[in-house]
Amino acid sequence: MCYHPGSMSAPHTGIFLIGKDGELTGLREEPYEQELVLQTLISRYPQILSGSPRRFLLIRQEAPVRHGESGATGWLDHLFLDDLGVPTLVEVKRSTDARIRREVVGQLLDYAANVAFDWDVERLQDFFEGTCETAGRESAEALEEFLEGETPVDQYWETVKTNLQAGKIRLLFVADRIPTDLRRIIEFLNNLQARVARICPRYQSKTRRKRSVRSLFYASRTNAREPGTCHGRMR
Repeated sequence: MCYHPGSMSAPHTGIFLIGKDGELTGLREEPYEQELVLQTLISRYPQILSGSPRRFLLIRQEAPVRHGESGATGWLDHLFLDDLGVPTLVEVKRSTDARIRREVVGQLLDYAANVAFDWDVERLQDFFEGTCETAGRESAEALEEFLEGETPVDQYWETVKTNLQAGKIRLLFVADRIPTDLRRIIEFLNNLQARVARICPRYQSKTRRKRSVRSLFYASRTNAREPGTCHGRMR
């Protein structure tokens, strides 16, 4: 949900804004009018992805993902890397969008399968350089700032490469409100992940190296937790 100023006499959320003039204004909760608003907030402020201790670095918004043999291209809302070098695929939907139920799960699983099979670390580096160029920043400087001196840049990209080759990917569903039926699907997938060591083993055609998709399914709101909200955790 997003919050807008309202009069003190109107129903509000219990959250208040103190203006420059010292006046107290109650904020009212409203659904996002456009998905793009939520996408832009996540790109600029990835720390609002609640429920995870990880930090996220935007690699690309609207990342192209090729769909298997058809060669058609889908567009992933956000691609992040976390501070452990785990690729994080984010799909954003408003709670009023009917596709937030089963369709979004199939869509993100489709993306994850093709990312694990088709992408390499060089592609992620190209994405990141393009994102930094658009923002008017040097990619090396932005990455060093994100890593906070804890990990050398070359070592970090090697970790990303290892995670990609192992199919270690986080899937993150983001909405202003997670419907009950979507939460149940995600909880089922998380429980299944805990019991099954590998999901969908496959061979990479060029190297014949066996790959598997080892994904973390994760749901998030963009504000504070509330009862009924589903959150994943790294296993």
